[in-house]
Amino acid sequence: MPVDLRSEEPVSETVDRFDTGLRVLLTLLFVVIVRVVEAVLAVVIVFGLLYTLITQQEPAPSVKRFSERVLAYTVQIVRYLTYNGEDAPFPFRDFPAEP
Repeated sequence: MPVDLRSEEPVSETVDRFDTGLRVLLTLLFVVIVRVVEAVLAVVIVFGLLYTLITQQEPAPSVKRFSERVLAYTVQIVRYLTYNGEDAPFPFRDFPAEP
């Protein structure tokens, strides 16, 4: 029987097979999405570095805001994949807002 590590009491909650199957499919989808997001972040990072090297200025605030939103999205995905969040991230809910 699973144990809740915070309280040391047995967890007696059962999970519906349909919900588990849906979660497996969503997990596979979000694993692929994380790889795409990693590629997008790599492009943003390289762009920022090249921009800074060429212009000797920080990237534009819009680039920083975009990368912050993508980072927040990545955190939402990882929280969902690790069962630390029950709500599936974008496209099943809104994309993270600007900070």
